[in-house]
Amino acid sequence: FLLCPTLLHSQSIDNQYKILDSLIETKSMVNALSVIKTLETTLAKDSLKARYWIRHAKASYAIYRQENAKNSIKKAVRIEPKNADVYFIKGELYNQMDDLQGSLAAFD
Repeated sequence: FLLCPTLLHSQSIDNQYKILDSLIETKSMVNALSVIKTLETTLAKDSLKARYWIRHAKASYAIYRQENAKNSIKKAVRIEPKNADVYFIKGELYNQMDDLQGSLAAFD
C-alpha cells in the first residue's frame, strides 16, 4: 500500500497520522518505508512535534533500523519531556528491541 500524496493532503493532520498509524500497525516493511517517506516529504513541516518522531521511530523499528528508532524516540522526548505517553512508547520500543535497561529507564 503506497500513499497517494494528493489523497493524504486532502485529509486533516489528525487523519493523516491515523492513516500512518494504521500502516505501521500492519508490521509491513513496505508500509513502514512508505510511512517514513511520507513523514520526510508530505509531513516534514510537522517535524517539530513529538507525534512526528513517534511515528518515525515506530516505522524505523519496523524496518529494523533500531538506531534510527532510538534517535527518533529520543527526539520526541526532547520535544515533549513532560508527556508520559512519549515515555511509555519509548519504553515499549526499547522493550521490543530487547533493551531491558533502556525500557526500564523510560518507565522510571
